[in-house]
Amino acid sequence: MIRPHFALECRNLSLQRNRRLLLNQVNLQLAEGETLGLAGLNGAGKTTLLKAALDILSVQCGEILWYGQSHQDPQSRQHLVFFPEQSSLPDYLTGRDFLHLMLRFYQRPRVADEIEAACLTLDFQPDLLSTKICTYSKGTQQKLGLISCFLSGRQVFVLDEPMSGLDPKARLLLKQALQGWKTAGGTLLFTAHSLEDVISLCDRMLILEQGQVYFTGTPQAFLEYYQSDSPEKAFLSCLENPCLKC
Repeated sequence: MIRPHFALECRNLSLQRNRRLLLNQVNLQLAEGETLGLAGLNGAGKTTLLKAALDILSVQCGEILWYGQSHQDPQSRQHLVFFPEQSSLPDYLTGRDFLHLMLRFYQRPRVADEIEAACLTLDFQPDLLSTKICTYSKGTQQKLGLISCFLSGRQVFVLDEPMSGLDPKARLLLKQALQGWKTAGGTLLFTAHSLEDVISLCDRMLILEQGQVYFTGTPQAFLEYYQSDSPEKAFLSCLENPCLKC
């Protein structure tokens, strides 16, 4: 069987809730080994798009395929791991218990050296694994959730605001870890409020506004199209003059 070139395809997606159109004819393609960042204002539809692709939200119109299979088939999502922005880790567990639970879910062995290496990658002190998650700060909980993703062994990461709650050092370390993981063949779809994060990490970017695609293309093409070396100024220009044919 020939493996599809695209890890994810979204075709003409439309989603409406409470008479409000949240996604409007959205098209998206994510190739294997590619990093695609979703940017936009609050409420633009970024998280909604991720949840639709994961079959958490139902779309009224359109088609979603993971590796050529309908997203409604759980087997289509066997290669991916999802970490939401509004995560709620089981705070009654220790960090180690949580990672062991996730490794069991991913059907992976508990390799102590691998766990410690993943922790150090994000500057998470392994000694903290012995304490309960309820004692962790938001940033530390965010690191633990991301560590579980790196330990998953999955090929596709779907991350909703992965930089949320991280200090500058942790943000840099996460970017380096994602770059290394991508070099090893990983595929990444993520949302971000920071355009700098999108520009620095992505092969391609997609800007949403009011549930509609305003731009899709490479970061370089984005800056060139709006004739600016400032991502923020280019973004504001995009909101005023969307590139609907990009």
